[in-house]
Amino acid sequence: VCAEYELEVLEEDLDAFIEQELEKEEKAKALSEVDKKIAAAHHYIEGSHFNVCGRYKAYKMLQDLLIERRQIKNEQEVIRYILSNKLTDTIGADVEKVIDKIQKKEYEPKTLTELFETK
Repeated sequence: VCAEYELEVLEEDLDAFIEQELEKEEKAKALSEVDKKIAAAHHYIEGSHFNVCGRYKAYKMLQDLLIERRQIKNEQEVIRYILSNKLTDTIGADVEKVIDKIQKKEYEPKTLTELFETK
């Protein structure tokens, strides 16, 4: 009975691991698609002459894509954390800490620091 229980737990852990690996692949594909859209938006902006309304639409489109990209990268960070640790009973609390840390993370500019001085 004990060996059967241990086998069942191992199967559940393996299923969870496989599920996380698949989700990791899905997030990588989603990130690639968003990066392609961002590149297309950059080319669109570079080659266009906008009026005020067009500038706002281009800005908003790029902002939405960048927000989507950040969300995917945050999800990838959680998945990486889960996959890098053994699946234990306490991982749920640890994942919550990781998610909280991600949500509180602030961008540290490496260039164009003057843009961030008004924050």
